[in-house]
Amino acid sequence: MASRTREVNLFDILQQIDQRDYARVYLLTGESFQRDEALKALLDAFTDEATRAFNLDILDGEEVGLDEISRRVGTFPMMGDCRVVVVHRADSLHLGAKDF
Repeated sequence: MASRTREVNLFDILQQIDQRDYARVYLLTGESFQRDEALKALLDAFTDEATRAFNLDILDGEEVGLDEISRRVGTFPMMGDCRVVVVHRADSLHLGAKDF
């Protein structure tokens, strides 16, 4: 499994995918082109086009809280090996008292 705390770039992510040495969580930040390319590569690696509708959740950090993200992350994959939960604008998550 890939390092948990090491900062990686797009090349590193592509290399991890090629070597099937994935991290459990990726935090994608920075320039939008590289961020979008990394997200596309990860989605292609982790989700099959036929089951993507069942195993991919795309959420907005301005609209959901940690409880909803946790619920989605904890849902088992359907007809696939894994689920992917993408949270756009995670820096905008509202952390209310119920989230702790």
